[in-house]
Amino acid sequence: MTDATLLATNRTSRGSGPAGRMRNVGDVPAVIYGLGADTVTISVSARELDRILHSDTGVNSLISLSVEGEEVLALARQIQRHATRGILQHVDFIRVRRDTAVSAEVPLHLVGEAPGTKQGGKLEQQLFTVTVSAKPDKIPSSIDIDISGLELGDQIHVADIPVSDGVVIALPGDALVVQVAVPRGLTDGEGAEGAEGAEGAESAEA
Repeated sequence: MTDATLLATNRTSRGSGPAGRMRNVGDVPAVIYGLGADTVTISVSARELDRILHSDTGVNSLISLSVEGEEVLALARQIQRHATRGILQHVDFIRVRRDTAVSAEVPLHLVGEAPGTKQGGKLEQQLFTVTVSAKPDKIPSSIDIDISGLELGDQIHVADIPVSDGVVIALPGDALVVQVAVPRGLTDGEGAEGAEGAEGAESAEA
């Protein structure tokens, strides 16, 4: 994963007034904390940060903050946006080390079409994100789960999720991710048997 570079400026003024003036000129107030160091208040370009957050690696992009000559490796967390306009309001950056694992929320994407849904089953996704532990440059932007082999009643659990070496999912292996639920009154193959039974009854009546 290539680091994204973001210029930052130290800020001394705090409060809603100075923060509003920053946003009016295209900046967003932020803080840097973690690794036992002091919390630093900064401002960054809202446009540039938005570009990073909407890149392929998304919110788990590894960011190299250039704070007036000092380089700080960080991840963006606690991203606050305006409720209706979607404009960045405030961001927390957490300091990280390349050789130390951190926790991150990673979205799960279902790929393919489950054959069981064509047999009357209902696809039910129970987990849409998982918390993983990995070194910052190993955090996946998302995890694809292939459901093209799911028949009626089949399930995929956390233990079945494919992850790269060095990535650990912080959930029990038996936690349910997705399943093709069998509707009440329908069992595997019952639809075909029911149809044959109805045809037989019609023949007998005739």
